[in-house]
Amino acid sequence: MRIIAVISICLLSFSVFSQHAVKQDTVKRESRIQPAGDDNKVKFSAITPPLQPIPGAPAAFYTFYWEFGDGEYSKEASPEHVYKKTGDHTVRLWTTNNYDNGKPPPSRPQKVPVKKITFNDTNPVQQALPDGFDVKSNREPIPGEEMVVIVRYQNDTDYPAHGKLYLFFNERKYKADNFQLTEVRTHHGEKEVQDLARVASRMDEKDPDALWASSKINLSPENDRKSDEASLLQLSLALEAARAEYRTVHALEFNDMGARESRHVFYSLTTTPEMLKDTSAIITVKGIYVPDRGADNHKSKTLEMEIVTSHDPNKMSVSDTRLNYRFYKNKNIDFKIRFQNNGEGPAHSIKLQVAVPEAYDPHSLQVTDMYPVCPICPDKQSTISCLDTTFSNNQILFHFKNIYLPGSNQKEEVDYDSTKGFVKYTLRFRESIAKSKTQSRTAIIFDKNDPILTNRATTRFKPGTSIGAKAGYIYNPTRNDSKSGFVGVTLSPFKSQHGYFQVELMVGIHTYSDSLYRADTVSVDNGIVNLFDVSQRNKFTRVELYVVPVSYRYTINSFIGLGMGVQLSVNLSEKIKEEALHENYFVRQKENFREPRRELNFNSTEEKTASFTNLRPAVFADITLGAARIGPTAGARYAYYFTAPREQWQFYVLWKF
Repeated sequence: MRIIAVISICLLSFSVFSQHAVKQDTVKRESRIQPAGDDNKVKFSAITPPLQPIPGAPAAFYTFYWEFGDGEYSKEASPEHVYKKTGDHTVRLWTTNNYDNGKPPPSRPQKVPVKKITFNDTNPVQQALPDGFDVKSNREPIPGEEMVVIVRYQNDTDYPAHGKLYLFFNERKYKADNFQLTEVRTHHGEKEVQDLARVASRMDEKDPDALWASSKINLSPENDRKSDEASLLQLSLALEAARAEYRTVHALEFNDMGARESRHVFYSLTTTPEMLKDTSAIITVKGIYVPDRGADNHKSKTLEMEIVTSHDPNKMSVSDTRLNYRFYKNKNIDFKIRFQNNGEGPAHSIKLQVAVPEAYDPHSLQVTDMYPVCPICPDKQSTISCLDTTFSNNQILFHFKNIYLPGSNQKEEVDYDSTKGFVKYTLRFRESIAKSKTQSRTAIIFDKNDPILTNRATTRFKPGTSIGAKAGYIYNPTRNDSKSGFVGVTLSPFKSQHGYFQVELMVGIHTYSDSLYRADTVSVDNGIVNLFDVSQRNKFTRVELYVVPVSYRYTINSFIGLGMGVQLSVNLSEKIKEEALHENYFVRQKENFREPRRELNFNSTEEKTASFTNLRPAVFADITLGAARIGPTAGARYAYYFTAPREQWQFYVLWKF
């Protein structure tokens, strides 16, 4: 009984422990939507899990992005929204954890019922877009995570609009896709366009399916037809240029957009895991807005984003993370430094201290864009708002002077996006640089606060491909009359800085000879021997293939290189010519008498051929002198074969391209 009781207690304890463990494993960090309000005015707040601060980083905080289910959105922490229509509205929340070790906590969409309209929108007229079109995102892309691209478009005319909307993504310069489109949320009857061939084509007025901007207004009178068709050609070129830059396009068609009306479309994009290798790279998506499908009045916006591994409002990015070393001298490298004032008050001075690698020429600096927008400071002391730029050999200092950048935590209500700023600039490489990665980093100083360090923006060079032409002479110490020459090609990374792998393929012609002597006995009778002395000479002619499947090479400097590897040789074809002289002798063994009988002498010749014979592996080591990375060089190689003859020397010249 005691044994049974003990076993029962153990089983019960294991069951309780297992249930407790499962309960702990199923606990997730998630944000919950909490709506509160009367009728059509709803106040939203989020219940968020505790943050997991990164040691040494600024204080962790959450940022929020809300979609209210009616085509409107907000980036406030606790927004209040007035619905204009009754019904169930699906509210979505994206919570982003900044300076936090965990993943962004997900949230479940929640339906908010609106049964009657009691309150009027206190701000019914949206702030007009200067360009009538804008593309934004709720956060920076992290591989494996979802983000939202917000496209806002408006009708700037006084009559209804019927147009198209395009979103281009997945840049062709990256081998893998940047994003996967998981969902498109529309709220004004926009429909996806499947037939993209008709995107830029002019519609026929007689086509019943053609939708013109307005039946009351003739947008293309006969006398303007030629100029309008030329404009449509410009639209076609713009779309074709976008298709050439991006692999993926999503197109929407909309109708009956009211005069001065503004709308939103929300695209959920998941960043592909393959983009992890492009961390700190600047990637883009492009939107093209055609307000009128019968005209060329199109607008284009490009949204720049940075591939990141954690959410940090202060960061540095570079346009190209992998470059072709052959063409670096003609390449402008774009850098972008983003910063955000998370203080409780505005910042009036912002310094960006950028560490510049030696490979870049600081004198090639060009500032291409910035926010807050201000002029470059004059040489003399000035009290105006301006950007001062100074540089040394290894540092660039950008200094925003006398500006006003609001803080995200200040008491006055501010637009969250207005607390962010950036500087975009270009640099060029020096005339001659090493083929090695470069890293830049920025220290951001708001007023007199401690500096905030950004991530490192890294640029690497692609391995590239270098093809070499090789020719030389082979010396075989153990062969008689050996003559051997070869030609071949090599394949290796382009102009590697130090260590690299190389493969080789060579074809050569090898001739040599050998001699042998033997005695062929014809008959023996009572001590009398009839025999032939045979003197034979063999001539070999071979077409040999040499393959170096792998070798490791190391350039000590620009003049000396070393290498070692494995070499295989095989006879592609072999021709053997045997020439023999048969001399007859009469021999009395007892008397030790030997008499030549020349009348019985004769010569013989025989030829033999073979293919793909004598596969032989070897190891080798060599040294090169000359242009070790690119251009002409001379080398000597010692190879040791595992079968006889074992030793071989190669003396060659090589030119790498």
